[in-house]
Amino acid sequence: RREIETKKKQIINLIHRNVVDPKTGKPHPPQRIEAAISEAKIKIDENKTAEQQVQNIIDQIRKIIPIKYELREISVKILPQYSGRTFPVIKQFGKLLGETWQNDGSLLATVEIPAGIQEEFEVALNKIAKGTVETKIVRTR
Repeated sequence: RREIETKKKQIINLIHRNVVDPKTGKPHPPQRIEAAISEAKIKIDENKTAEQQVQNIIDQIRKIIPIKYELREISVKILPQYSGRTFPVIKQFGKLLGETWQNDGSLLATVEIPAGIQEEFEVALNKIAKGTVETKIVRTR
């Protein structure tokens, strides 16, 4: 039972991080996802990994809550005094698509991340850079 609960939490986290509500563009809260899983009476298979089950579960809860997979390409500008400390965080959150170091030492980076973690990404960067990070969504797909 404990193993199934752990897998269920992993599945909820994967869904939360990778999908958004198409109306708002924001991720569904984990509680809403869990409620949809319960309402759809979905059984978690303890013999399959969370990754193997997530697509089937998304297909089933899509009937209950609106869901859309979305990747966002985000442009990030970081001041020189914070660029060195924020660079590893950028790489940790998503796929680094490009980086340009400006003459003044500031960093311009383009990163691709799941839409569900954009807010978490911005909070992590701004925590290090004391709220000075500039972000802009370049493209969504």
